[in-house]
Amino acid sequence: MDGSRLEILRIINEHPNTTVNDIAESLGLAPISVRYHLNLLERDGLIAIKKVRGTVGRPFNTYSITTIGREQLPHSYDVLAERLLSEVKQFATPDQVEKIFQGMAETITADSQRQLAGASVQQKIDKLVLLLGAEGFLVRYEDVNGEYLLKEYNCPYQRVRQIHPEICQLDKQIITSIMRRPVELNTCIADGDECCTYHVKSMALVNPIEK
Repeated sequence: MDGSRLEILRIINEHPNTTVNDIAESLGLAPISVRYHLNLLERDGLIAIKKVRGTVGRPFNTYSITTIGREQLPHSYDVLAERLLSEVKQFATPDQVEKIFQGMAETITADSQRQLAGASVQQKIDKLVLLLGAEGFLVRYEDVNGEYLLKEYNCPYQRVRQIHPEICQLDKQIITSIMRRPVELNTCIADGDECCTYHVKSMALVNPIEK
């Protein structure tokens, strides 16, 4: 994000319902420049505008940050996840850690599994792409004679994975839970590959978490 727009977001987050003139004064910018950035922030859904009618003069706009906008501010989710996993691994065995990821995958996919009862393979793969997209993955797939190569071109867990490679179990288990087929991880972004490639095999599983 442009540096000026990020600073404007910070100000609006700290001072809800602030005005153009307040922001301009804080940043030392001309109000017309601030309005340009505010228009872009509103367009992208990062701020909300409220028209206020004062006791005198024309109505004026005040600005507040949206949930989407707050997500653009600097955060340390990766650091928190790394610390939590490090603490968990102090007390849990590798099998127990794997079961934690299995439980997380089941929670994430529970509603989708109910919706997909009796669904075709194509319906399942389409739902899987949407579900992984909601989790932050950019996903494409190829149908290879009834089996699938699922390719993730980004990894929202990449930084965490460098310290905790077990994190790859999560999306693998999500894929397995939806497709109910054996799944193998063939390539991984964290290992220097251009994408994470999961091979979804044709043999159906009785237990969706079974390897």
